[in-house]
Amino acid sequence: MTVKTKKFTKLGRTFTSKKAMDEFEDIRERLNESNPGALLADGYEDALIGFTERFGEEPQALYDREKVIQIMVANGMSEDEAEEFFSYNVVGTGGDNVPTFAVITRNVVDRTKKK
Repeated sequence: MTVKTKKFTKLGRTFTSKKAMDEFEDIRERLNESNPGALLADGYEDALIGFTERFGEEPQALYDREKVIQIMVANGMSEDEAEEFFSYNVVGTGGDNVPTFAVITRNVVDRTKKK
């Protein structure tokens, strides 16, 4: 049985909830005020969690790495394929104003522990 999820679209971007759409728009607007040249990662709108600030550098978009991987898996990649694609085609692109990706370790279940 396939469950249809309602999608929300704004400015050519797709979101899984109105809340995610509103949060994305708020972050995008605030980031644009500080750094109009900051790039966003298309297709990973639900993974945008904020932006970075660092002395001497322009603010950059900040994404939750695990959520990016989850989006790739939801779109048909295996976890291994998603990890490899992320390493080479997302993080590996480099350049000016590219997004950064956070590894969130707080409140994350350790997958290696047995129950």
